[in-house]
Amino acid sequence: MKRLGEIGAQRTREARGEAVRYMPVVPDSDAQFTETTSDLYREGYEYCRTKRAQHPNSPNRYIFSSLAQQMAFFPFGTGRDDFAVPDPAHGRLKGGHPVLE
Repeated sequence: MKRLGEIGAQRTREARGEAVRYMPVVPDSDAQFTETTSDLYREGYEYCRTKRAQHPNSPNRYIFSSLAQQMAFFPFGTGRDDFAVPDPAHGRLKGGHPVLE
């Protein structure tokens, strides 16, 4: 919830004409890795930020205020358990709601 508050505050700043905040998609260098850097970001760096596949028109940045839409699109792995996850064994969604056909 803290992150959503930060996103909302940034959207307000942008609406007032202040600068857009950009964030890296993956670390800019392997020197930024820590012991908690996930394999997803390590592999993303290896693929997207090295000569292997880096493209000169790929800035490795996203607009911070768009993170809410990204979170809504990819809810899994966020630690939240209130997303509608199908339970094929019972034909229902988590929470008991029937799966729409």
